[in-house]
Amino acid sequence: MSLDIENRTSLELINIRDLISVCMRYKEYFLIPMAISILIALIYGLLATPIYKANVLLSTADEEGNSLGQMASQFSSLARLTGMNIGGGSNQDKTATNMAILTSRKFIEQHVVERELRPIIFSDLWDVKQNKWINDSEPTAGQTYKYISENIINVITDRRTGLIHFSIEWSDPILAAAWANNMINDLNNHIRKQAIEEIEKNIFFLQEQSSLTNQVNAQSIIFSLIEEQTKNIMLANVREEYAFKIIDPAVIPEMKVKPKRKNLLLLGTILGIVLGFLAVISKNYYENELAK
Repeated sequence: MSLDIENRTSLELINIRDLISVCMRYKEYFLIPMAISILIALIYGLLATPIYKANVLLSTADEEGNSLGQMASQFSSLARLTGMNIGGGSNQDKTATNMAILTSRKFIEQHVVERELRPIIFSDLWDVKQNKWINDSEPTAGQTYKYISENIINVITDRRTGLIHFSIEWSDPILAAAWANNMINDLNNHIRKQAIEEIEKNIFFLQEQSSLTNQVNAQSIIFSLIEEQTKNIMLANVREEYAFKIIDPAVIPEMKVKPKRKNLLLLGTILGIVLGFLAVISKNYYENELAK
């Protein structure tokens, strides 16, 4: 058994020795592909558009709105008597829903349209002088959503702390920071507006129910619910950070995150070595076949 291991080791050493010998014999075939690969990696690293990353640190704002939830819970059983549900669900459910809205096609398209971002995102298709799309090639909402979700925005939730890291990656660091902050502000306004519209529908429904009953107890319950919903509207109007509280807003990033030149150089070197070995082995095989 030990003899087999020794023989295998000696054969491996011979193969490595032979490979080094062949590389030395055809060193130009080894060095040229490696040099070209490294050069291409360096050129790409120097010419590629730099990308900057602006980060916003968020927490759920539901904790600050607990008073709203507590008041609503006091009347939840009464609301069910009228066929309404004002409980609002758990904080975790609300956070998951709000996160889904942040990355949804509908909200992203609305944000892009309101902030007029499409010509900036697809600047290669936009004629700045004539202020119109080149050859009427305006990207669709689907194309815009796909590009943004895959290349620009990123959302990571820290399961240990519950904090949310939202980031925008873009070539202009000033725009990246403004974009990140604006998107969270727009999200809070969007969700607050939806909540207020839902509460107004609840109030309208309660007013209708009040006019349909003559029972004093039922009317008392309904008036209490209307008062509660009115309080909810007041709380929603004064809370600017309705869905997410911004703990640390985005600032203008100073360091680019892409391209990473060290990684490109390492990748180019490894690829160059592999190509060099392949070139040397191919040359050696060709020479041996000619010798035969």
